[in-house]
Amino acid sequence: MITKHCPRCERKIPGQARKCPECLSDIAVITPRKKAFSALGTAAKTFRDWVGMPAAIAALITAFFYPAVGTVLGWLQRDRAAVTVHVFNRDIVNVGLDDQAASNRVDRVANYESLLRGQLVNSGFSVASILSNFACAGETRSNEREIYTFNFHDVQRGTKAFPEVPTRSTVSFFGRLTHAQTYPVNGMFSSVQPKHCQFTYYDKYGLVQPPLSLSLTDSQVALLKTMVPRDEPGEWRGKYCEGKIPDMAVSDRSKADCVGGNHVIAIEASYRWPVAVSRSLADAKSFSDVSGSRKLPGAILVCDDDCASASAEASVALTDLGVPLTTWWCKQDSRALKDCERKDFPKPKAG
Repeated sequence: MITKHCPRCERKIPGQARKCPECLSDIAVITPRKKAFSALGTAAKTFRDWVGMPAAIAALITAFFYPAVGTVLGWLQRDRAAVTVHVFNRDIVNVGLDDQAASNRVDRVANYESLLRGQLVNSGFSVASILSNFACAGETRSNEREIYTFNFHDVQRGTKAFPEVPTRSTVSFFGRLTHAQTYPVNGMFSSVQPKHCQFTYYDKYGLVQPPLSLSLTDSQVALLKTMVPRDEPGEWRGKYCEGKIPDMAVSDRSKADCVGGNHVIAIEASYRWPVAVSRSLADAKSFSDVSGSRKLPGAILVCDDDCASASAEASVALTDLGVPLTTWWCKQDSRALKDCERKDFPKPKAG
């Protein structure tokens, strides 16, 4: 005979009984469906209790697993920096305008600096210290190629930058073009492959080899070519220094644009005539100190359009200054110094 226990008095009663014959309690019948729900409830309670564990589990992982991974990577020297680079576009800084506070900005811009914008990405396990300059190479032609050198540039301060890229991080950068020249393939910068940029960086183990090399597309190579500025001072020296010594060192810190005849000459855009006068005075003194011979300061001033307003302003100031000095005011179509308007100071007194 099948029996069961009364849930209240715990005495044995017949298995099919619905009321205990001893304590007269009602006995609930447990159907298979109720058994299933009961089992599900037990499972849900167990899961609920387990859900409260992730914080402890995460703490254990943090405390034991990650240091263990770092130790293993260290043994294998797999915890090095791993840097990649992306080059985006060219930017322009208007010298005297974009790089100056409002009170120090010039009225007109004559010089520009080309900047290359990009990103450094460190997917490794060590901080990466990037060398402050990098080089790019153009296509090889007749066993030669154009080399472009850049400094990392801090646009806020206007100074060279020294990038560091933390682990698993991305850092944006500006590269300032410092030099562009053609070199033989086996000459300087021979380690830079054609149509590539080369970056050098260090991590906690030292220099990372081989250097980081970025392949350039045809459009990126063309972009580098557009970054090379026109050498206006060089063009001006070629036009206006004929028969004189161009680019002559007059001290260990200064070069005169040209020296010849009775003058030591500085060349500037016409609106920068105060700079030209200041340079020519300093260069004339330096030349006299070095050579022992005396020459007059001179300023060649190249006008964008009409020279009249700048010339009139300079004439008033230089007359008041009373220093012996010669200026030449040259228009864009002036082919040689003889085509420019010459003014000597101080002016002879009338009468």
